Amino acid sequence: MLFLFVEDDENIAAAFADLAASLGHHADVACSGGEALRMTGQTRYDTVFMDIGLPDIMDASFAITFVAPVRRTKLASSR
Repeated sequence: MLFLFVEDDENIAAAFADLAASLGHHADVACSGGEALRMTGQTRYDTVFMDIGLPDIMDASFAITFVAPVRRTKLASSR
């Protein structure tokens, strides 16, 4: 599985990426809501994990309103 982990704390992000790898998965890391939007526009992730309090203008609750439709569109077009 391919995960996107959105987290501004580098230590937490690294721990999650290591955990995913130890379970045989891959995790990309975004440090902000804006970066998460760019990444979900370029890559189809199986699951997106998002920190609720992100440092940029776009917090997770706002960013997910954009990430979710991109994901649904990609799923529909892959059928």
